Amino acid sequence: MNRGLNRWTATTRPTDEPDRTEELAWLRHPPESARGKWVALLGREMVASAETLAEVMRRLESLNLPTVPLVHRVE
Repeated sequence: MNRGLNRWTATTRPTDEPDRTEELAWLRHPPESARGKWVALLGREMVASAETLAEVMRRLESLNLPTVPLVHRVE
């Protein structure tokens, strides 16, 4: 009996991941002030930024945000 995956069927499952379209649009054209920093984004809003990831994470702990922000380093 073959217990492998059936290559002819595919299923999807719902995900709790938020839509990051707005954050990705922001990252395409970040302001100069964000260059070289770690940023946390909710939509097109930068809710935190710092020189290090650890500092951004500390700043996020103090905020009461409705969802988890996207965290990224801007080059």
